[in-house]
Amino acid sequence: MADDLASVPDELFDALTHADAWSLWREQPAELRSMYIRWVSKPRMASERRVRANDTAYYTVHGVLDKAMERPSVWKALLKILIDAVG
Repeated sequence: MADDLASVPDELFDALTHADAWSLWREQPAELRSMYIRWVSKPRMASERRVRANDTAYYTVHGVLDKAMERPSVWKALLKILIDAVG
C-alpha cells in the first residue's frame, strides 16, 4: 500500500509536493508510510484530511515522522483494561 502512489490521498500528495518532501517520505519504512496514509485518509471532511496531510508533510520534512504519532502509554492501556473489566 505505502509504495503504491495511487494509495496516497490527494491531500497528502499535494502537501508532500508543496513541501518538496517526497524523497524524505520514501526514506520512511513502508509500515510507517501506510499508517500515515490510513490516518490522513480516515476523516470524511476534506478540511480535516488537509490538516492531517500538512502535519504529516511537516513531520516528514523535520525528520520526526516516526515520533509524531502519540502512542498510548502503558498506564493508559492498563487503565482502559481496568475500566473495561469493571464496566
